[in-house]
Amino acid sequence: MPDAPLHVHLAGDPAGGAIATHLTRAAPERVTRLVLLDPAIGLDPEDMLRTAEESRAEESDPDREAARAAKAESWAGVPAELVDAEVEAHLEERDGAWRWRYSRAALVAAWGEMAREAVVPPAGRPTLIMPATGADFVSEKWLAACRTELGEDLTVTPVDTGHMLYLERAAEVAGHLRGFLEG
Repeated sequence: MPDAPLHVHLAGDPAGGAIATHLTRAAPERVTRLVLLDPAIGLDPEDMLRTAEESRAEESDPDREAARAAKAESWAGVPAELVDAEVEAHLEERDGAWRWRYSRAALVAAWGEMAREAVVPPAGRPTLIMPATGADFVSEKWLAACRTELGEDLTVTPVDTGHMLYLERAAEVAGHLRGFLEG
């Protein structure tokens, strides 16, 4: 006997928002509700190319404290304990320098994906979009296209924070998620 089709709530953070949107468009019958956290969709290709080129260079810090300070600066608004957890999980000493543990190739590819033509979630699929008011990833033009496609199935809940909304305002974001997913 074949398994019943999987029905899920699907959520995507910035780069994952584009992936979640494409997955929902490919198999809308499998996604019950869609949540997009400050999705990076349809970004300026020239800007993304510049950012990808800048991302190619190997970066390092002379010591653990300098790496933590740089992360805290780039994650302004994120609680110190979450910055510390990131340092513990993803910072390592290699070749006499401190480096973040991630794939440069994957990062460069991600910037290219974010520059793809913007798509919107499919009609008939309840969708929550949480743009970060302190970032510029979600355009009004894209939100207007989402409103046209989704109508009453769209909920837009701006969060007064920077791009790392799920870290900067974890309790607030979780509350919005819970309310939407239980609704």
